[in-house]
Amino acid sequence: MEVEFSRWRGEELPFAGGGQLINDAYNANPDSMRAGLAHLAALAGERRRVAVLGEMAELGPGGPGFHEEIGAEAERQGVAALVAVGELARGYLEGGSGIPITEWAPDAESAVPVVERIVRPGDCVLVKASRSVGLERVAEALAAVNA
Repeated sequence: MEVEFSRWRGEELPFAGGGQLINDAYNANPDSMRAGLAHLAALAGERRRVAVLGEMAELGPGGPGFHEEIGAEAERQGVAALVAVGELARGYLEGGSGIPITEWAPDAESAVPVVERIVRPGDCVLVKASRSVGLERVAEALAAVNA
C-alpha cells in the first residue's frame, strides 16, 4: 500500500549540485520539528545542512521556550546554516547560538532573498513551519532556482 502525503508535507525534491530540498511547510510543532531535523541530518550525510524554520503556532505561553529548544536541537543535528522566519522564530537563533550561519527574516517573502543568498548547490535544505507562516513560498523559490 502506498501512502501519499498532502502537498508541502515532507516533499523531497532534488536540488542543484546533488543537493536535496525537504519541503515540510505544512505544519510544525516541537515533536515534528525534532523529527524534521533528524530526517535532515540522516538525509544530508556529508552535505551541508541548512534549516529554514518558521514559527510554530498555537503553543501557548510556552511558545518562546519551545522555539529555543528547537534551535538547540538544530545545533545538535549539525545544522550549518539556520534561517529563522517570524517573530517567535528568533528563539531558534537564541537556542542555536553555536550554529555558524544564522539569519532572521520577519516573514516568508523577506526570507526568500536571504535563503537564496545562503543556500549553495549540493546543500541539503529543510523548510519547515506552521502553515500560517507560508514558507511554501521559500521552498518554491528554491526549487525554481535550483532545479
